[in-house]
Amino acid sequence: MCLKLRRISQEMKWRIERQQDIRKEAADKSRRPGPDYREGDLVLVDSHRLRQAEKGCTSKFAPRREGPFRIGKIVSPTTYEIVDKNNKPRGKCHASLLSPYVRESDLAQVRSRGRP
Repeated sequence: MCLKLRRISQEMKWRIERQQDIRKEAADKSRRPGPDYREGDLVLVDSHRLRQAEKGCTSKFAPRREGPFRIGKIVSPTTYEIVDKNNKPRGKCHASLLSPYVRESDLAQVRSRGRP
């Protein structure tokens, strides 16, 4: 009786893990890899735009990102420690809150359309 229950339990565990693997493969097909940041890279941090109507400022016109900041340390594959210009730690941020900083000189010149 005990051996039969153990065998059934192992069988169920194996089936659950197999289904999890199948679902993970299906989800990973549409997943795109995130940016690969290194120490010293410049990034912009998403700001938390709160409603500040009493100050006369709405979240619609508030800046969406703050920075540029430098990545000081990689805490985990998805968490980075951000430092400011003076190497003061600003905090730890998840990779989803970071955007790569592109200098204006790196942007391509956009030709204006319309009449000259």
